[in-house]
Amino acid sequence: MTFMLSAGSIAVPGLVGPGLHPDWFSQVIYRNFFEAGNWNIGSAYSIALLIACVGFILVNMLVFRVGIREIAK
Repeated sequence: MTFMLSAGSIAVPGLVGPGLHPDWFSQVIYRNFFEAGNWNIGSAYSIALLIACVGFILVNMLVFRVGIREIAK
């Protein structure tokens, strides 16, 4: 399931059509890794996205008063 979500976040913007919308964050990461060969910037963007996602999840857990034990059941 995780692979399909990550593949979809890279494939969907490419299928919608290039140039019709601003780049998604996953496209910027993909371009830095594979097209530009800039692994340092691609890694930094990936870590920034990971931290932002984890932070968003933790904030929502606090807002809705949900513990990690309740999610893991």
